[in-house]
Amino acid sequence: MMPPPVVGDVDGDGASEIVAAGNDGTVSVVSVDGELRATYSRDVPIFTHATLADTDGDGDDEMLVVYADGRVVSLDYAS
Repeated sequence: MMPPPVVGDVDGDGASEIVAAGNDGTVSVVSVDGELRATYSRDVPIFTHATLADTDGDGDDEMLVVYADGRVVSLDYAS
């Protein structure tokens, strides 16, 4: 079962993106019109759904995921 996606503005353009974390260790960023914007990957399964939060104070949300090995990773959207 895949974790549910989350929606938020991760690239700072004022429009929301869909962030989906897959069981295979992949985090995908998709625009609301369906365009794949970015993919991040590790060889470790993701333990929970992604969470969005501005962890570095730059005004843009980062994508936080917890992997099965216990590592919490903060991903910054790279345009």
